[in-house]
Amino acid sequence: DGEQGLSADAARVLLCLIMLGAEALVRGGDIGVAISGQAGQTTLLLTVSGPAPRLSDDVVAALRATETQAVTSRTVHAFYFSRLVERLRACVTIEHTGADSLALTARIPPSA
Repeated sequence: DGEQGLSADAARVLLCLIMLGAEALVRGGDIGVAISGQAGQTTLLLTVSGPAPRLSDDVVAALRATETQAVTSRTVHAFYFSRLVERLRACVTIEHTGADSLALTARIPPSA
């Protein structure tokens, strides 16, 4: 049918987004995934809904870390994600879209 799947790197980004989303659901909830592509750019949107979703301070620190000293076994996926996103020159946003929802979006450019 001519459809192409996600690249290996885009699949890695998606899996990391899902891990972050699961981490944000400290009291349980739902995760939704939407994937779109236009002009070679891949957009991954993860919506997280549940009671007061949030990323812990240590996960946020690992996302921002440039050195491995801030990384623990609990936050290594966030650090890996940040390195992957940097290598792909992707744009990532994490924002609250309501009291009980969080949106994590990754836009991966065509060259990735």
